[in-house]
Amino acid sequence: MAKVHDAREGIPVEDGAVDGVFSHMFFTMHLNEKELSHIFHECLRALRSGGLNIYSVRNINDPHYGEGVHHGEDMWENSLKFVVHFFSLEKVERLAKGYDLQYTREFDDPSGPFVKKLYEVVLMKP
Repeated sequence: MAKVHDAREGIPVEDGAVDGVFSHMFFTMHLNEKELSHIFHECLRALRSGGLNIYSVRNINDPHYGEGVHHGEDMWENSLKFVVHFFSLEKVERLAKGYDLQYTREFDDPSGPFVKKLYEVVLMKP
């Protein structure tokens, strides 16, 4: 069953109710690190032991990092008027608090209108 919900308000499932959480560039949205930390904690709460949080985010090696209008932290508004939050490896590690960081891998996303540099991150709930 699909449900529309603002993740900043928590995740409406029981503790340990899910095997995995997947998001492709969701955390790249205009969310500050405090909001991100809360969402990561909620994902951890919702996961069963051994469950995975797999996500991708734009990273600071991206050619668009630092371009456009600065919106605080590592967020920049691009020419399409979209605010992008870029991640460093240090930010990935900070947000992994409480998880076992399985790996981080950098890759190129060639989907238009331009190539983006992303991290694929896999976290496991102990």
